[in-house]
Amino acid sequence: MQFDEFCQSFELTHLDIKVSAKLLNTFNTSCFFARFIQQHPQLLKHTDWFLIDDISVLQQEIKALFAQSKSYDELAKTLRNYRQQVHAKLVFQQHHKIANFETIAETISAIAKHILFYAQQYLLKKLSETKTLHKLPQDLGIITMGKLGGNELNFSSDIDLVFIQVNNDPLTDHLGKTYSAMRFYTELGQKLIALLNETTIDGFVYRVDMRLRPFGEGAPLVIDIESFKHYLMNHARAWERYAYIKGDILHPSHQVKEILDHMIKQFVYRHYHDYRMLNAIREMKQKILSEMKQVNLTDNIKLGRGGIREIEFICQCYQLIYGGQNITLQHRKLKQALRSLTHAEVISVDTQKYLYQHYVFLRNVENALQMFDDQQTHQLPSSKHTQNAIACLCGFDDWQMLITQITQTREKVAGLFDKLTRFNLHNVEQMQDSAISATLMTDNTLPACAYNHTEIKACTNNSPKRIGVSNQCHTHTHTHNSHLAIGGNIVTAEINNFFAEHILAQEVLPAIEDLINLCVERYPQLLTNLLKLLHNLSKRQTYLFLFLEYRSHHLDFLTLLNQGARIVEILTEHPFLLERAFIYKHHDEVYIDIAYLRSKLYRHLQAINLEDVEAFLECLRRFKLEQIFNIIVSESQGHISLMEASDLFSHLATVLIEIALDGAWREIFRYVDITSDLQQAYRDSLAVIAYGKLGGLELSVASDLDLVFIHDKTHTELSSRFFVRAVQKFVHFMQIKTYHGALYDIDLRLRPEGDNGFIAPGFDRYEEYLYHSAWTWEHQALTRARFICGASRIQQKFDQLRTQVLCQSRALPALKKDIREMRQKMRTHLLKAPSHLFDLKQSPGAMVDIEFIAQFFALYYSHKVPAIGYYSDSIRIIQTIESAQLLDTKTANVLIDNYCYYRDLGFKCYLRKQEAVVPLDTCKQRMLEVQEIWSNLF
Repeated sequence: MQFDEFCQSFELTHLDIKVSAKLLNTFNTSCFFARFIQQHPQLLKHTDWFLIDDISVLQQEIKALFAQSKSYDELAKTLRNYRQQVHAKLVFQQHHKIANFETIAETISAIAKHILFYAQQYLLKKLSETKTLHKLPQDLGIITMGKLGGNELNFSSDIDLVFIQVNNDPLTDHLGKTYSAMRFYTELGQKLIALLNETTIDGFVYRVDMRLRPFGEGAPLVIDIESFKHYLMNHARAWERYAYIKGDILHPSHQVKEILDHMIKQFVYRHYHDYRMLNAIREMKQKILSEMKQVNLTDNIKLGRGGIREIEFICQCYQLIYGGQNITLQHRKLKQALRSLTHAEVISVDTQKYLYQHYVFLRNVENALQMFDDQQTHQLPSSKHTQNAIACLCGFDDWQMLITQITQTREKVAGLFDKLTRFNLHNVEQMQDSAISATLMTDNTLPACAYNHTEIKACTNNSPKRIGVSNQCHTHTHTHNSHLAIGGNIVTAEINNFFAEHILAQEVLPAIEDLINLCVERYPQLLTNLLKLLHNLSKRQTYLFLFLEYRSHHLDFLTLLNQGARIVEILTEHPFLLERAFIYKHHDEVYIDIAYLRSKLYRHLQAINLEDVEAFLECLRRFKLEQIFNIIVSESQGHISLMEASDLFSHLATVLIEIALDGAWREIFRYVDITSDLQQAYRDSLAVIAYGKLGGLELSVASDLDLVFIHDKTHTELSSRFFVRAVQKFVHFMQIKTYHGALYDIDLRLRPEGDNGFIAPGFDRYEEYLYHSAWTWEHQALTRARFICGASRIQQKFDQLRTQVLCQSRALPALKKDIREMRQKMRTHLLKAPSHLFDLKQSPGAMVDIEFIAQFFALYYSHKVPAIGYYSDSIRIIQTIESAQLLDTKTANVLIDNYCYYRDLGFKCYLRKQEAVVPLDTCKQRMLEVQEIWSNLF
């Protein structure tokens, strides 16, 4: 239609010419818009086409429609016209870029949910009146699924619903006759579907799809709450977890919504990392691609390669894997879910940005396809007229420009999908494993006797030899053509026993076989430990799927395990770390400062409910285990130095102390009536001083924590008993063994008067004790003390006190005598190694001797050179002594080199699960060097 004809036909001569031109453009572009305007011409002049509708206003309008309708037929007509009116406005606003994708999706979803909500209430009341029920029954629960549940509904989508019967009690009319609640709610559901779904002369409101209800088509239309729960826990299929990710509940009762939401989340999200989902997503995508060969889906922007569904698959897959452990990932809306995945460091910022950018573009194209004629289509058109119209609705000058953009976008999405799900890689592997796959059983498990389809590699005399594995399927026993000894072990029997005792998921079996083959070939001495690890993982087979996901990393994984039995033990006890074992070469989480580590822990805490003490404690333990694993792996691989590892262990302990103490205060304040200001005053008045290894930034992986708590009241109302309670609660939080073990052993004996002293002395008492009552060995301990937690004002007071105490002038003979006697006392009580062995800590010439030498210099010379007492770690103290020319460079280097050597050797002993005791010959020369320095000094 031409401009003049358009203006005359609809009497738009007084309308702004620019507005009329835009309306004509949309009229000529969208058949749906043109049809609606022709039926309701008055709306052209009386609609503010540029106003973004407020959703709360739309809700009130919808509510009024139900209140004002005098009959069912009038309501049906009104709803159809209203929905088309809102949608026509959205066509205009997308066409002219007035409203963006998010606004359009939220508006469409909001009016659908409001119409559903009020329609249910309207029909509930009408049906109750028809049956003359004694009282109005409870509302029907409606679970909105798919894009409607996520408030991402497209322009002409159907709506996927599940009906939940909240009340199961029989209903009674005014004559005392009873009605089955199931029958009543089924009839209500049928009327609701008819009201929205039936196509009349005025069109339809929404196409309603009920196929996602429990047991699908043919099953009852409505299900009661208990049956719904039973279905989710016992009968629902894996793909339904994807469907229910976006499930949202419509019901006026907040309690009902909470109950249903809890049921759904329990079903959707596992309390462990569900690594099966990556393989499941690939299988789902493969099915779609198989269908594409039968049905032309090449031009389908939803289901085709690089389409909308692939972006949704990526997001939902990672939500299902990690969402059970991290509640911040439990979002219905894709945008929020992607952001949370980035925040949780599951995907990168760039990946999140590109995925959502591509998603919005494809969703805009999807809306344009449907805005053309209000049809539920995702297929790119072949008609030139339609192509030009779609391009125009998308804001492109012509179809070629749009199709080029669509093609490029889909290629990028397909690339991201393949990369993030390893889709193409696994397709190739599936082809390679076709011989094995042919034997797989339909119940998703493979009996042990099927293992005869592979071979075990063995190495003897540096030459590979294959050992065929035969079996007796009926008895599930294995026999070998030969037994070949490797490293003193009969490997084939050991392997056969493993497969005879474990039934593994069919999808992971080829990957496990490859891993074992590679182990036998490259690291045969690892086999026993590897099979122990696999035995433990077989109890939670979701972890075995990681061997499928990281199949190309198997050699790196075995190389890591070969660093020591401790790594195998950690993975066996804490299998959630397994993913980190595969990606350790590809992350830099160990290269962090304390601020970053603190921020990272805060993000972990956001994923839980802090009021849940058990969840809080488990979160801290999981975080510690993750970071400890990162550090020991990086140190064992030589990626970080000994001192860097010590700093990181110390930083980790510090942030865990901060958070655990904060949690202790939070738990105490839950049960007392104290103002928030007074609570903060308590927190600001308690400080933590680290002694020993933590104080000296020399913490190792197995160290306990020597801590002293001091308080310095800022308020006259503060009670000392609350400080005691806070410390006791803190120690309990740190030492209690939960599912993931304890955090740290806490030693408080270095406080004034030791075990007999007050558990959290005041600062004045602490100061007085250090000046007037402390023994020499307690001043030695102070050289390694460091303020780690509390208000800055207390830190300033402590630092000043420590400096003053260390800088006191001391008599040389008495100081040497006290240090010699203390060292001998420690050796008498702690040295248990026989003479042919060397205790890396307690033997003469070992680590403690070096630490005592550093402490001697700090105590005797700090009054002359205060810088010596500044540092709390032995190495930097010795370096400062050298810089002050109180120790020659050669002697300083001997002390530092030997100290680092002993600590590094101790770390290797830890990895091998051995005591820090080694053959004397290993350290004899170093021992003699340190002993000579000790003798010359003391």
